[in-house]
Amino acid sequence: MVKHEVRLTGKDKLTIVPFGDVHLGSPNCAWKKFSEMLKWAEKEKDLYLIGMGDLFDVILADDKRYNAEEPQMPLLRAIEIMVEALKPLAKKGKLIGLHTGNHEHHMIRKGVGSPVEDVCNRIECKYLGYSAFTRVEAINKNKTQNSLVIYSHHGWFSGRKRGSKINNLEDLSMHWDADLYLCGHSHDLFSSKRVFIGWYGQKIRAFLNTGTFLKTSGWNTTNYSERAGYPPQKLGIARIEWQPWKESRVETGRQKGDLHIID
Repeated sequence: MVKHEVRLTGKDKLTIVPFGDVHLGSPNCAWKKFSEMLKWAEKEKDLYLIGMGDLFDVILADDKRYNAEEPQMPLLRAIEIMVEALKPLAKKGKLIGLHTGNHEHHMIRKGVGSPVEDVCNRIECKYLGYSAFTRVEAINKNKTQNSLVIYSHHGWFSGRKRGSKINNLEDLSMHWDADLYLCGHSHDLFSSKRVFIGWYGQKIRAFLNTGTFLKTSGWNTTNYSERAGYPPQKLGIARIEWQPWKESRVETGRQKGDLHIID
């Protein structure tokens, strides 16, 4: 697990965009849509991104999902493409960090090394491993501080019904203390919120399953997800908007900081 801190000064509203499960290398990767998202993010003010893992497909011949009929982009070529795509965002300080996923972890287990860590080293971005706590600390012009604690994990749960995914995501708050919980892996895109009441009043915790850029099936190709009969998923990302200085009235008094997820 990785512990990471980000300090941002003079920001009244921050947008955080987790992206993951791009699966570059698969013929069903929606690379054009992903590239358009990155170009949009590069232009947006006060927007920061977190990579949630499985940036690469990396299905080798010893994997049960391997299919010789499905053309795969060579991994070294895919790494070069990803580096060039993310480099402009890293230079502008817009990348909070990048996670590895189960696809890249297969390369780590094989002793080849981590493709995501290689990308991080080349673009000077924080490598977040498989799971991480990230504290985003906002400081206003009066030097008042407020922080957003994020627990992010590539993910491990899947299934065909959304109910079990929501339960697994929300259950993270039983063991890991954060304001915002992020998971990928299942390729689903959905969010939820829970209200917690404690000694200091009301606290809202937000949960987001971060989606994918891999099409379940495509014309003239047959990949693992199609053969397994997985349902099609909405492609893309969700936006998390955090206003650290906004106060709202709640049942237990007043609460500083407003967090919204737009998916």
